[in-house]
Amino acid sequence: MACKRIRRTREEKLELGRRMAELVERGLTIKAAAKQLGVARMTATDALQDYREQAGIEETREKPEKAEPYRLGGSPADRKVVQLEEEVNRLRRALRAAHKDGTDLDTVLDSALRVSEYDPNPPRWLNTRPSNLSSPGIPTILCSDWHIGEVVSNSETGGLNEFNPEIAERRVRRLFENVVELCFQHVGGGRVSYPGIVVALGGDMFSGDVLHDELTETNARTAEECLFLTLDWLIAGIDLLLDSGFPRVFVPCVVGNHDRDAKKPRAKGRVRRSFGYMLYRALQRHYARLPEGHVYHGRVRVHIPDNTDALYSVYGHRYLLTHGDAMGVKGGDGIIGIVGPVTRGRIKIRDAEAQIGRDFDTLLMGHWHTYLPLRGAIVNGSIKGFDEYARTILRAKYEPPIQALWFTHPTYGITSQWPVYCDDGTSVRERREASEGQWLSVWTGNLGQEAA
Repeated sequence: MACKRIRRTREEKLELGRRMAELVERGLTIKAAAKQLGVARMTATDALQDYREQAGIEETREKPEKAEPYRLGGSPADRKVVQLEEEVNRLRRALRAAHKDGTDLDTVLDSALRVSEYDPNPPRWLNTRPSNLSSPGIPTILCSDWHIGEVVSNSETGGLNEFNPEIAERRVRRLFENVVELCFQHVGGGRVSYPGIVVALGGDMFSGDVLHDELTETNARTAEECLFLTLDWLIAGIDLLLDSGFPRVFVPCVVGNHDRDAKKPRAKGRVRRSFGYMLYRALQRHYARLPEGHVYHGRVRVHIPDNTDALYSVYGHRYLLTHGDAMGVKGGDGIIGIVGPVTRGRIKIRDAEAQIGRDFDTLLMGHWHTYLPLRGAIVNGSIKGFDEYARTILRAKYEPPIQALWFTHPTYGITSQWPVYCDDGTSVRERREASEGQWLSVWTGNLGQEAA
């Protein structure tokens, strides 16, 4: 059935154009303004054009350089959203322009995030170098899902976790300090030596602004600030490993899904159009530019493949590092959790890689925020820890901030595997024990509780 066309008088059409002009002036698009007034877009466009001609207003297609700071209501939170949106849009434009022009990577980094202008200022995390005699193999730390810049509310997680940049720095530092202690004090009675250590970076190292709107509203830092913070802490951690007795550090890197530059995941340009790729290149450039004679010169190798996977071997044991969001399988269920998709994903990736001569022994991944060492796969936890999404949407089991550590033996392959705890040691058990002897306790959403 055809829609009945509404015929408007000249005055009615001009009135419609006037109302359209007011809405457009307030920042709405023509499409949004037409929808608000309940008219077709073409009708609204014609009315707006007639009104502008009648009033002698010249149409301008140049957008203002800065968004109106009060267009969302004027509150501090609204202004923060506008600021973050501007930052994201600037980064997107710089990336698109750089890649479209075919410029080299240094130009991409400079134009998008001004990385070359940034002088890393990592904190000094010092440790006493132990005496070394023997080696149990090569240790590997799987670092992923740090989500630096994100904010997790203590009350909204039921008092189970809190996360912000200040807490993030303490956890990252504790991660590297604990790794040094485990490798040099707990293994071999403190009398060991290692040829080197692998620090595998599995993506989502800092929180992006484009994946979820709620992250844009609540993140404590912009994407640029998150990149610089993460870079400083990575350099500090790697320097700590070098100072503590590891002669060399190998750093394979893959990008995640939170550090991409668009809401929808892409297949083409997935790596090079990721902010995570910029982080890794900045890390690579930092150590490559150290002059000869520097104590760290030539001791750190950063490997950044152009695809989503990094394939390498330690003592002949072949590892394939991927983030975990692109395995070609769907999610798990409430009973077996992530075991199903991880197992199916490993089989699918193994078969696909084997036919092109890229067989591997162990698949490494992050993404799932759950520490799960399996035969043939190691899934990493997160630095961020338990969050509102896990608590409210997934109803997932609580897990403290964990990163994976294991050793690769020249004869036996993977031997010791340890979860490295990165928080301050406050456990759910301690919180439960706090209510012993009380007939009633009410959780307040914080570390403590009210008792009656």
